[in-house]
Amino acid sequence: MKTVFVTRFTLPLWLLMVAVFSPAVQADDLVVSVMPVDRLYARQQFNFTGLVAYRTTFQVITPVDGVVIQANVRVGEQVAVNALLYRLTRNEVGFSDVKIINKHGAHRVVNTFVENGQFVEANQVIMQMANPNDLKATFRVTADEARLLRGKRKFSIELFPDTHNSLVVQSYEMLFQSPTNGSPFYLVEALFKCETKRCLATNLVGAPARIKGSFEDKSVVRLPVKNLIDGMSRIYVLDTKGAVQKHAVEVINAFEEFASIRNTLVAGERIVVDTNRMPSTNEMPVKINYSN
Repeated sequence: MKTVFVTRFTLPLWLLMVAVFSPAVQADDLVVSVMPVDRLYARQQFNFTGLVAYRTTFQVITPVDGVVIQANVRVGEQVAVNALLYRLTRNEVGFSDVKIINKHGAHRVVNTFVENGQFVEANQVIMQMANPNDLKATFRVTADEARLLRGKRKFSIELFPDTHNSLVVQSYEMLFQSPTNGSPFYLVEALFKCETKRCLATNLVGAPARIKGSFEDKSVVRLPVKNLIDGMSRIYVLDTKGAVQKHAVEVINAFEEFASIRNTLVAGERIVVDTNRMPSTNEMPVKINYSN
């Protein structure tokens, strides 16, 4: 005769309560999938081409009237600090020759306006110099493009783009000039320094330059077109209490599957990206899923 042992397992009380009192999601219960707005910010692309220029030029001015008897400068040359630039004679008894010395630093000659034997007057501009390492890349952009760039200080600038001489430098500041004389364009100056031997050996002024990239634009939300309702004028959101609401939106553009809208959501609101059925205003979902 076989003996059969019966073992009894006793479920913990808390597990029994969960089994009894945890309601299953019914077919008509509202289930939604949501996404925080910061996961849907649009990424804006930009790509601008401009030219390199000196950030600042310095003028050399004659201190007195006189005749140039020595000119030691040529356009494109770099002049050392305290180097003799010009010598003037005053052609008057009792006055010695006047030396014009470089006090601006080790700069490059940009322009010269006088020659040997030429008469000059006091306070006349006779040449221009510039720091060859203090440069800017200038771009003309629209108001919307300026908005994208404003506040962004650092960008990679490609000099001589798409050539075998291509060279990448980093800007350290962006300056903006508002449109003038009825022009619709802003002037953007991306300031940069380039201290490599290649930069210092090359006159970069006039070289083509390009900045491009992308960044997160928190003023614009990008989401599937299917999430737009009521003639693409609203979306569903969960308010801070977790209830479904309709939120009016301004559509910037819509292409095939995705649309861009102005971000007018308030802190704590979540965008409803999927539902198991059409919700009602102020309805509380039974279950909320968070989309990736």
